[in-house]
This record gives sequence, C-alpha cells and structure tokens, in this order.
Amino acid sequence: MSKGIVYQNKDILFKILGQTYKEKSFTAYGIDLPPIKELLPTDLPKIAANEKSVDNLFLLEDATYAIVDYESVYKKSNKIKYLNYIARVMEKYFKEDETFNLRLIVIYTSDVQSAEPTLETDCFTLRTEQAFLSHIDGEAAFNEIQSKLQSGIPLANKESLT
Repeated sequence: MSKGIVYQNKDILFKILGQTYKEKSFTAYGIDLPPIKELLPTDLPKIAANEKSVDNLFLLEDATYAIVDYESVYKKSNKIKYLNYIARVMEKYFKEDETFNLRLIVIYTSDVQSAEPTLETDCFTLRTEQAFLSHIDGEAAFNEIQSKLQSGIPLANKESLT
C-alpha cells in the first residue's frame, strides 16, 4: 500500500463520485435501470439491544436449518422480521466452505386462512413455507388421537405434532 493512502480509498472515491450520479443511469456498467433520482444517506445506524429471538430454530437430519415462527395474524411487515432472523442465523451458522441450507416455516393459528408466502424485490426473493391450523380439522384430529391413546396405540410422528 502506498504511504499516505487510506485502505478504503476506493470506497471514498465512489462515495464522492456518487454525488455526481444524479439523473444518470447505470447503463455504462451494462445494467439497465431507470436514471438515479436522488443520492440517499448511506449511514444506516441501528443500535439495538433486544431479546427478539426466533420462535424455534431446528437443525434437520439433512443438515438444513429450519426457522419456525408462529403467527396469529398475517402482516406483510413480518417478512422484515424474518429477514432479520435469517441474517442472524446465517451470521451464526454459515461457513464459507460448507453447503448451507435454510428454510423459513410460518405456522399460522386458526385465525388466519391465507397469507402471501413471498416477498420479492429485484435483489432477493423471500419464500416462506406455510402451515395453516385453520385448514386442519382439529376436532377430528383430537378424537383420533384420544382414541389411540385410550387404546394404547402409539401415536405416529404426524399425530404427535398435531
């Protein structure tokens, strides 16, 4: 490194150049986007000390991680919460030299009949896998489980989750 030149010199240069990009486009880079309307601040400070945690995090037998969240209402904004969960799990468990697979499962209580499973932008798509307790006949499941228990019949894996 040359003496007197800061390590982040390229970052500094591009920040300064960014101020001149208004009304210009990224077509010079081969990226087809509309012209730039405004340069926004890049300092996005966030100081957070919270105990927010995923409802459940499982490691599956195939080495997949599964985040499970339980919801009683559907809110599109919850997907931002899920993105934060994903980032935290990846920061903790992602290893550069290993295959990493992560799934996000949302189990909705009986109050929710349907929900949009994806959040899509140009740079990412968040896909949730969903289960709706409203789609399960709870009374029939209860009666079947109760009958098996009274008869001494072991419950199947599926029934122990119901």
